[in-house]
Amino acid sequence: MLLISLFSIRAFAAQVDVEDPHICSTTDKNFPALFSSPKSSNEALVNAIKLHCSDKYQESAGIMAPLLQNPVGLEVKTVSYAYILQSINLNNTDHPDACSIAKLSMVHANESASDLLRIRSELNYFSFCDVYADNTPYALERLYELSAEASALENDYIALTIYNQLSYVYYMLDQNQLSAEALEQALLISEAMKADDYFVTLYNMIDAYLESGELNIANQHIAKFEQRLTDKNSVWETFLLSYAKMHHAFQAGDYEQVMALSERTNTLFPQDSSSFQQKLASLQGIACLRLNKIECAKRHYEETLANIDIPSMSRPVTLEFIAMWLVNEKAWEKASEVQNRYIAVVNERYQKQQQAAKVLGVAKLNNEVIRLNAEKARKQLTYQHEINRLYLIGILVLAGISIVFAIAYLRVKAKQQPRVYRKSR
Repeated sequence: MLLISLFSIRAFAAQVDVEDPHICSTTDKNFPALFSSPKSSNEALVNAIKLHCSDKYQESAGIMAPLLQNPVGLEVKTVSYAYILQSINLNNTDHPDACSIAKLSMVHANESASDLLRIRSELNYFSFCDVYADNTPYALERLYELSAEASALENDYIALTIYNQLSYVYYMLDQNQLSAEALEQALLISEAMKADDYFVTLYNMIDAYLESGELNIANQHIAKFEQRLTDKNSVWETFLLSYAKMHHAFQAGDYEQVMALSERTNTLFPQDSSSFQQKLASLQGIACLRLNKIECAKRHYEETLANIDIPSMSRPVTLEFIAMWLVNEKAWEKASEVQNRYIAVVNERYQKQQQAAKVLGVAKLNNEVIRLNAEKARKQLTYQHEINRLYLIGILVLAGISIVFAIAYLRVKAKQQPRVYRKSR
């Protein structure tokens, strides 16, 4: 799961400058504590910023909601920024209104006379909305156009945002190698400008490398994360490191290590991200089953995943764990439903890969900004495309084998017992 980071704000005397990249450090310096009883919209906004920078996205969103309904005393630029902030809060907590708020942020930013805000809001809009709305070609082409506009501004903050947002879109398109490469560039800029969200960018890059199977590269960056983490870092950043280690162990098939890291990771988990909660349960649940720890797997299934909506679930690892658990429980009908959804998700990703490859093959890439050669992108996409095709074939073969075994099992059971069990179709 990639996280969206925040730049471009500075608070002073309960006022907000919307174009400073060091929002967290500056706000903490000027306002060591939250306003206990905000007396103005600007003071309420400062509180929301501080909470956001402490990774308390839900609390920050709770302040922003009434503020956006009645933004008395806020300048046009500040209102534009407030919508951008809220769209990020909602996106990072998997809230369904993230897209609609991102659209509003773009409308307000167009009236703000700020190129920085206009580009930032439009980046959020395309990242949070169009990819999900199956408008991938237009979204990617517009992102490349925005990268060219950002290059003309010669603004490191915007360049950093471009890289982060491109990596996010690549991630949503299951282009993990491209996502990681964009984040490599983002990390270089983030380090040079001492950006507040350096560790979030580093985590996102590790996650992209893990998802693309580059375990050695991911491990090198995990070591860098651990070396640079100090007691002054937030609980959220410490959690991200612990989760990255556990994810790496899972991808390497070291299920004992997954279990060893689980307790600390779960203790650090901030509880405001359903995506992280489901993925934690999935990784740990599969590890439990691989180690034949049935009660452990049962707990993760019942506490987190028993009531999720299967037709809307699009995370393969979660579907994999649920299917494994249902097979363990001999709930054949439900297991078949989950397995069918798993195959559909893999096929959807395959189709999305094809769509993205077509766009990347003809889009005008701005090499000065995104440092990505079009031919290299096509080669990488062709390679990943072929891997996904073989993966899909493998899944379909395994699905057929599992159905054969299920039928064989039911026939044996039918001979042993007077009852007849039938698998629903």
